Amino acid sequence: MNNHVIYTQSDAGLNQFFAKIYSLVGMGIGLSAFVSYLMLYPF
Repeated sequence: MNNHVIYTQSDAGLNQFFAKIYSLVGMGIGLSAFVSYLMLYPF
């Protein structure tokens, strides 16, 4: 039972870690798309 509790806690921390990584990657993709949009369509 204790092992299961520890496993779920570490699993939740891992999910939070991956959520942070995916949000950073998504922001990077959005930023690069915005920059390429500015490069393709200059003012």
